[in-house]
Amino acid sequence: MGREGRERIVREALERIDGAPTPAVDMMQAAMGSEAQIRLVHDVIRAYLDEHDLADTKAWAVAVRERSTENDASVSVI
Repeated sequence: MGREGRERIVREALERIDGAPTPAVDMMQAAMGSEAQIRLVHDVIRAYLDEHDLADTKAWAVAVRERSTENDASVSVI
């Protein structure tokens, strides 16, 4: 699988984090296609967000922006 295929898997997983529906496929179809990989990536991202009390990717972006702002403010200019 090339880069484009891997990017599609990650993007699909991120969309599902933000509420996109999961297609109805049985376990055999999921295991044979990219669905299993999408579900794995989704589970890893969802676990990360849950560990940091973040509801979705929008909350994640806000947290990253705030962390970046805090780091910028702590740097002193000599």
